[in-house]
Amino acid sequence: MTWSYSVVLARLGVQMTHESGQCVLDLAEHETRTAEIDPECPHSVLEEVFEVLSGAMEAGLISAETRRPPGERTCLVIEATSIVGVVSSLLPDGMRLFARVRPKVGTARMLELAVLAKMMPDWNGGVFVSESVEDALLEWTIGAFDHALHVLLARGGLRNTHERVNATLVNKVTGRLLVVPWLRNVSRGRPHLVPCEFPSLEFDNPVNRFLRWAIYVGITVARTVTRSDRLVERLEKRDRQFAGARLVRPPSPWPDPHALPANLRHYAQAVTLARLVLNNIRVGVNAGRVEGTSISLDMNKVYERAFCNCIQTLHPEAYKQDEWSVPLLRQSRDGSGAEVAKTMTMIPDIWIDGDQERFPIVMDTKWKQVFRKSEAVVANELSATGPVRLRPEDLYQATAYALETLHRRPSYGNEDITGCLAALIYPTTAVVSDLGREIRVGNARIIIQLVGWNVTVPAENEVREIWSRLTRLALRS
Repeated sequence: MTWSYSVVLARLGVQMTHESGQCVLDLAEHETRTAEIDPECPHSVLEEVFEVLSGAMEAGLISAETRRPPGERTCLVIEATSIVGVVSSLLPDGMRLFARVRPKVGTARMLELAVLAKMMPDWNGGVFVSESVEDALLEWTIGAFDHALHVLLARGGLRNTHERVNATLVNKVTGRLLVVPWLRNVSRGRPHLVPCEFPSLEFDNPVNRFLRWAIYVGITVARTVTRSDRLVERLEKRDRQFAGARLVRPPSPWPDPHALPANLRHYAQAVTLARLVLNNIRVGVNAGRVEGTSISLDMNKVYERAFCNCIQTLHPEAYKQDEWSVPLLRQSRDGSGAEVAKTMTMIPDIWIDGDQERFPIVMDTKWKQVFRKSEAVVANELSATGPVRLRPEDLYQATAYALETLHRRPSYGNEDITGCLAALIYPTTAVVSDLGREIRVGNARIIIQLVGWNVTVPAENEVREIWSRLTRLALRS
């Protein structure tokens, strides 16, 4: 056998279509694939494979490594992460690799959760949500951005701003004369060319250049990832309207939608969505050629932020990622007492203070598999029955949060705290029963609860039901 990176990719399940010049690696969220590597396979081939997969690895969609269990052949193992989306990269032979990671909750529910997490625009443009993760993400993101640009043009139109301009004028001076460049022109026999710096009302300003670059990124990724002519046509129309601004990559920091000049305040929504486009979409260009594009969404962050935001709508006093400073003491050598040697920080996802009827509640979200039917079930395919596979450190973490709550009673001005509920929130794809245990610490009660969030149903209704169950469980009586 003649070994090449295409042979290894085929063993990983990559579908190759030489007629269209495409290779497709299609994975589910957290899916693992393994390819056995024969001893005669050159090491240079594995290096080529890692180079081919580097785009997806840099985007965080997959991880790849070689493993050699005792007594077995070397294997190449790739694992999809919690980041969903697609990466397009150019291969050495001119073919294009599309690495895709699909969400386990479906694209419609993915977008609902992302909107609740405020990681996607809250926009209702009547878009049909495609089952393809890249089409869904692009249609929603670019559709909202295009709509914001339409509103910008309808409300106030494109505006010029006062910019400092460097220009060489002929036989006149405007603003500040740039002495050194002018003396250089004089020495070359061209005293009539006068370099100056002056204020000017310019369409080619940083905000318009920023919006045009976001439009260009949208056009590029629509062409290379989805090949959606409808998206490309809409964005090309917007690009022509911004043709007076230079097409250059915007430097950092990007324009702040909350700190725009007075005449550009109607730009705020478009700038906000342009920042979202550039945060979620990556385009790599080398020597005028698009070598890689990606659009992705971290479901771990989506899940955490969506749940926290839903809880805050139900209980506005809920603290999101409140930082607790925990001192670590060291005994003095003379035995006179203890002193603070170091401090550590605990950051629970959600903290809700108690009252006269209810214990304090601390919650932490976990985007991982807990409930399963058997070892053969695909990772993160959660079911309503079967043994619990819980990492001990999760229970340690919940117990530590509860104990710290009891320890910090004076800080809350509430010496009457006699218990705490610590809940670990896990995603499920079916209805599951809550699990838990109770620990007595003196007269105090610590309640540890494992709660399944069924992410296949409307999120707000499900979180409301979870909140109702937790508040009943946290009652003092």
